[in-house]
Order: sequence, then structure tokens, then C-alpha cells
Amino acid sequence: MEKHWKHWRDRLFEMGMTYKEYLSSSHWKSIKIKYLKSGRPRYCLVCGTIPYSLHHITYHRLGQEHIGDLLPLCRDCHQKLHEYIKHNDIKLGKVCRIFRGLFGWSESRILEELKIFNCDDYPGKKHSRRKTKKRIEVKILTRKQRKRERNKNKAKASIVTVSKKNKLKNETRTKLTKEKLDQIRSKEKEVIKYKVTSDVSKFRERMKKKY
Repeated sequence: MEKHWKHWRDRLFEMGMTYKEYLSSSHWKSIKIKYLKSGRPRYCLVCGTIPYSLHHITYHRLGQEHIGDLLPLCRDCHQKLHEYIKHNDIKLGKVCRIFRGLFGWSESRILEELKIFNCDDYPGKKHSRRKTKKRIEVKILTRKQRKRERNKNKAKASIVTVSKKNKLKNETRTKLTKEKLDQIRSKEKEVIKYKVTSDVSKFRERMKKKY
């Protein structure tokens, strides 16, 4: 599972290395190999030079990078991009805005060449990045608020128990009514049989007396 940090420096601190050490690590080399195998462009997107370096669109997944988080740029274009971001206070993820303002890209070129990458401001994509876990917000409550919440929970629990009891009562009532009906029917059958047998016996006695 992916873990997300408030700042990418926290991730580096957890890994126990600086950013330069991370770029020279075996993990970063394996990510570069994945990028080469993915069939994505192996040249600078701006000027087309072949020696390139991978630019991070976002540092939220540092150490767990997706291939779409990486842009191939030459050293000069990479430096220009970071200087432009610092000078204009633009977020890293807004690549389309940077490429429009700095390199003068047209909308058609942006739509064609930046479709593969996880840009925040790519036209037609509401959420271009992959979904991340929601951060859990911890609320600090006072004693009164805690009491109110406890009372609310108790009330909900009592309502649930009452509803369960009512269901059980209704079920038992239906069972009892069925059983009583069966008993009454069986008794009626017995009474009818007794009456028939008694009437027949009386008729026979009368006939004996006559003859």
C-alpha cells in the first residue's frame, strides 16, 4: 500500500538520506529502468535532445513513483523549469501552465504530448493523479461535547434495542396465533367426531327398544 507524507522531506528523513543520495541510490536506478521499458519518450520533450534527466511532477509519492509522475527533460530545460516555478510561485503539478508560459506550447501540443503524464491541470481531466487515501482528521473535543456524543450514542443504541424487541414480539405473536389456530381446529374436529359417534349410538339404542 502507498503511504503519503505531508512533505517529501519527511519521506527522505524516514529513508535516512538526502535528495542527492536518493538520486544515486539503487531504487532510483530501478525506476529509471522501468521508465526505459515503458516505451515513453527518451528525449527532452522541449528541445528534443537525447541526454535527459527525469523531472518529478509531484513529490507526494517519492520513493514510490509512478511512471506518469516523471517527465524527460534535458539539464538546461530542467533548470529553467525550476527557476520559473520559484520565480512565479507555481505548483509542480501544473505542468500545462508551466509549458505554456515558459516554453510557449500551444494547446494542441499540450493535448498530444502531455496526455501520458499525471499533470494536475491537463484539460479534460478533473483528477489526473491516481486516487490517494483520505487523511484522517482527529477532532479535539471538550468534556461537554464528549458527554453529548455519548448521550447521542446511547439514545441510538436504545432505539435499536427497542426495534429489535418489537420485531421479536411480533414474530412470537405470529407463531402463537398459528399454534392456537391449529389447536382450535384439532379440537373442533374431535368434537364433531364425538357428536357423530354419540348420535349413532343413541339411534341404535332406540331401534333396539322398538324391535
